[in-house]
Amino acid sequence: MDEPSALRWSGTYALVAPPRSLTGDKIILPQSALQQLLSITSTTDPFALHENTHQLPHPLTFRLVNTQNGNTVYAGIREFSSPEETLALSPFLLEALAVNPQHLATELVDDAAILQIVVHAEKLSKGTYVRLRPLEAGYNPDDWKSLLERHLRDNYTCLTRNTTLSVQGVRGETFQFLVDQIAPQGDGICVVDTDLEVDIEALNEEQARETLRQIVSTSTKHNPKDSQLDIWKDVAGQVSPKSYADYHLASWNRTQPLTITISEIQQADSLDLFVTPRSARQRALPRDSIHVFGDFGPAKDGTKSVTIAPTNAEMEDAESISISVASQGNPFK
Repeated sequence: MDEPSALRWSGTYALVAPPRSLTGDKIILPQSALQQLLSITSTTDPFALHENTHQLPHPLTFRLVNTQNGNTVYAGIREFSSPEETLALSPFLLEALAVNPQHLATELVDDAAILQIVVHAEKLSKGTYVRLRPLEAGYNPDDWKSLLERHLRDNYTCLTRNTTLSVQGVRGETFQFLVDQIAPQGDGICVVDTDLEVDIEALNEEQARETLRQIVSTSTKHNPKDSQLDIWKDVAGQVSPKSYADYHLASWNRTQPLTITISEIQQADSLDLFVTPRSARQRALPRDSIHVFGDFGPAKDGTKSVTIAPTNAEMEDAESISISVASQGNPFK
């Protein structure tokens, strides 16, 4: 099937304050914009008695231009429900366009001081690769890659080169990543319905060294020397507040159910247990955002456990088992 022709449409709008639910790279346009887009894409179907049909590109992508400073960014559409002649942008887009909050209109007014944003309909190539660079040291790619992929999938239609993504971590912290490189080459890519490879690389050698130091320090601090588990021997360990203690089980009886237990939990909701069979398709350490098995309910009689049947499909091709104990607050042993 032939690719649809490029959609030629643009409009100029005054900015209004966005609703809190507007996230990622999404915009809200007025209903009249949808009507204009539909009229442009109307076609005649010979099998529908010459009635007009409308086929909007999927997904709809736009290039936004700040008329005050020339900044540009690509965006996807949330809905067509803003007041006429106005446009709502997510916080990410406002930051990318360097918009001063004072330039947001509180109501529809004819005021030259209100910032105007030009919106162009523009089709983007499907992205195949993105390289993200953390803006601070200490990011462990094993922890962040799966979280980032899910964040992009849930919140973004496009990625624009040289913009900064803010991603909330599993403990409520916020981390920032620079969109440093994309493929195919250009200023932006579409990330919907595409197999996107995500790489995380340090900004420079100094940051890479500091990140490695922090990862090693955290691992040494949180994990006892015997973090290599043996099914015949109990292990005592400790985990710092709002962090993880990671363990590794290399050998077990693959014909019997495997039960992993943490005991002597003093507060019912203080610790969580996450387990992931490690294989060629699953390399990330277990975290509350990405794991295969877990017990994150209240502890019963000071104990939490996960039991895995030998016939469980997730155990196929398992090279080893990664186990993580997560602390929700004060340090525990």
